[in-house]
Amino acid sequence: MTLPTQFFRPFIKLFILTGLLISSASLVLAANLVVSPASGGFSAEQTFTATVPTVPGSDDSIIFEAPPRQPEIGSPLFLDPEIWYRKLNGVFSWTLPFDVTALAIEVSDDPMNVPQDNPDAIVKPPDEAFVVSAENIKDGIQYISINFENQVGWGAVLNRPLRIDTTEPLPFLVNVTPGSSADFFPLLNFNANDETSGIDFYQMTIADKEPIKVTPAEAAIGYLLRELEDGTYTVSVVAHDMAGNTRQSSAAVLITSGWTKPIEVEDAGSICDFFTGANILIFFLSLMIALLVIYVWYEHKILHAKEEKLRRETREIQDQMEKIFSALRDEIYDQINHITKRKRMSAKEKEAVESLTQALEVSEILIEKEISDVKSILL
Repeated sequence: MTLPTQFFRPFIKLFILTGLLISSASLVLAANLVVSPASGGFSAEQTFTATVPTVPGSDDSIIFEAPPRQPEIGSPLFLDPEIWYRKLNGVFSWTLPFDVTALAIEVSDDPMNVPQDNPDAIVKPPDEAFVVSAENIKDGIQYISINFENQVGWGAVLNRPLRIDTTEPLPFLVNVTPGSSADFFPLLNFNANDETSGIDFYQMTIADKEPIKVTPAEAAIGYLLRELEDGTYTVSVVAHDMAGNTRQSSAAVLITSGWTKPIEVEDAGSICDFFTGANILIFFLSLMIALLVIYVWYEHKILHAKEEKLRRETREIQDQMEKIFSALRDEIYDQINHITKRKRMSAKEKEAVESLTQALEVSEILIEKEISDVKSILL
């Protein structure tokens, strides 16, 4: 009987393990014994240390050849490093590579800052988030300076810009320059200043009219009012900086140009204006629908007249058939009575009388049925 292969596997493994142990013991013994030239024998005076191979997959077998890559950080509140923000609280986060053992992070005004030069900025063990608030950031351009360290050393520094502006623009005036003559409209000049992020745009409102967006370049050369009737108007100007902070200023403006609003004359139009493509199409479709309705009504009227005529003819046919069949039936019954009054009748005569009587009864039933069917159809 042949044994399965699984039966020999434990013995094979035991044999290989025993051979490895014997080989290791021989190597250690040979390393501890050296030949002494003076005595010509062996001596245990000198000892050698055997090198034990590392197990693949353990920490001792990992060889680091380069420092960590530059960090990649982000924030759900400070998404874009090129945009100004008017808030101070937020969180920056990142993903740590597996080999990082420490990190250095701080807020700096220097775009070339090296955070690991500051011992207080080094974090061990490393975190994966950094909280910013009014305690560590301020208005202006700052940098989240961060770097990773592994067993080789520090990697490349990332200085990520953070633009903060929580201050409104400085107060400003709306200057009104009258026109060179009474017929001209005045000119408005306004120039706000924001020391941190700068002015983005102005929003100007004249009385209760719709707001007008004015760029800083347009405001620098002045905004000329127009199409305003004589009177005094309040002009309100709101300056917006790059972070969304606002500052408002207003001024009263006197208009004496004599401008009046043009009278809007409603155009009565002409009949030719009616003949557009859409109107012609609608008119054509309406005409077709009207003709179709008239045709259906006419056909229905003709059909109704034909039905009435057919009903009348049917009633006349019924009356005539009933009269003719009644006369024919009376005549046949008279003949049958005349024949049956004979004292002697042959067998053929009796058979003929019976057949004729049955035929009359069947004919009367069939005629009544057909007339009833025609009546039910015409009702």
